[in-house]
Amino acid sequence: MKIVLLSAALIAASASLASAQPMMPMVDLPEICGSTMPMQSGQDFHDIHDGHGAPSMSPGHAAMNAGLDEMHAAMTEGMKAEDLDVAFICGMIPHHMGAIVMAKAQLEYGEDEWVKSLSRNIIEAQEREVAEMLEWLNSR
Repeated sequence: MKIVLLSAALIAASASLASAQPMMPMVDLPEICGSTMPMQSGQDFHDIHDGHGAPSMSPGHAAMNAGLDEMHAAMTEGMKAEDLDVAFICGMIPHHMGAIVMAKAQLEYGEDEWVKSLSRNIIEAQEREVAEMLEWLNSR
């Protein structure tokens, strides 16, 4: 009986902690990560244009932002699956694909060799994980 009560208390405490967790990562990005591009109130990073309809961001920034809206839409749609495990996987696949797009843009436009090495590792890992997730989904 004591084990059952202890288990119930642990489950309740875990549920309480899980619901109290912030939805965003608990990482405060360094100031260098802040935007230096001029933006008007309500404007998203990927919405900045030069007044002629062309993006005013660099080609590398534009490449990293390619498909951002589609990625978020696909993540949101995927997470609507009734089964939580399936919803997680269906949301993570476009998330990983977005990371691949960003890493490929960094390889094309970036200069730092350490970051290029990280980008190659990200592409390799994320492509492998996407394949694993698709295999898991297809096995259900």
